[in-house]
Amino acid sequence: MNDIANSSSTKEIWAIGGGKGGVGKSFVAGNLGILLAQRGFRVILADLDLGGANLHTWLGVNTPEQGVSEFVDRQVEQIHELLIPTSIPQLRLISGARDGVEIANLKHTQKKRFLMALNRLDTDFIIMDLGAGTAYNTIDFFLLAEKQLMVVIPEPTSIENAYRFLKNSFYRKLRHTSSSFGLRNVVDQMLKNNNSFGIRSPRDLIEYLRDRDNGFAIAFNDMSLIRVAVDQEMANLNTEVDGANEIALFPPMTGG
Repeated sequence: MNDIANSSSTKEIWAIGGGKGGVGKSFVAGNLGILLAQRGFRVILADLDLGGANLHTWLGVNTPEQGVSEFVDRQVEQIHELLIPTSIPQLRLISGARDGVEIANLKHTQKKRFLMALNRLDTDFIIMDLGAGTAYNTIDFFLLAEKQLMVVIPEPTSIENAYRFLKNSFYRKLRHTSSSFGLRNVVDQMLKNNNSFGIRSPRDLIEYLRDRDNGFAIAFNDMSLIRVAVDQEMANLNTEVDGANEIALFPPMTGG
């Protein structure tokens, strides 16, 4: 916590995810918010478990009259109107408790608008409590945050869902950049026995990506930190991928 105290001169947005429900994401998000507030930071908890938000109950706050849906639908123009005080000094809440089923299918532009509005709020920390699963809402908010934290428990289904969550997050990130760099075609070619890119292993794919974009060069700078799975089985960088249906690369993730 000393690093936070020394470096938090600007706002930070954190996302708390995990893939599986019931592992303690809201518990971690809520207690992290309380701890930071007790240390003197101004904190906003954003309950983005859209369709199943209940962080207000956890904090002892009555069901709010308006929340995320009203802002997305532009019934509320200014996001600060959604802020709800809690019994913890310096800690406020944005709730999604009254959100209807339509909130589950936000457009990517709506998510970015919401996050940009969050970023304009005068506070030190914004902590987003995300829902379970790998729906686009959950994955996109996770990826759009500055720092990510995954909550996993030592139980088979939690570990399996965490793997899927990381895999889908990585693929979602690739999809957002595929139109610029032709990555979808690269992946399709890579899964064929004879491909024009000469990609035969995860190492070949990483080298190809690093050569095409500086962002990938930074992400894959230290090859010793990269973890690989082929067809949902942990593998190494030199594993043959001919005939594989799925290749997952896990670069280091800030806060994850």
